[in-house]
Amino acid sequence: TVRVEWNQMAIEVALDQGVIRAGEASTPILEVELELISGSEDDILALGEILCSKFPLAPEPRSKFFRGLVLSGLVASRK
Repeated sequence: TVRVEWNQMAIEVALDQGVIRAGEASTPILEVELELISGSEDDILALGEILCSKFPLAPEPRSKFFRGLVLSGLVASRK
């Protein structure tokens, strides 16, 4: 995790690589996480758009916890 200050905001940037497991089911994850520490939500969304335009990234609105629940069959998937 690295703390970055950019455009009057502070964010934590983390690379998350691993596996979500639920019983016998599993799915790999490889994510760049941006956590807003201070500043505007609009600024962090703009930064996300910049990163997506420069790298093969896509936003994932579902939490890892929720994806684990879906994987286990405890809740229905939503996109």
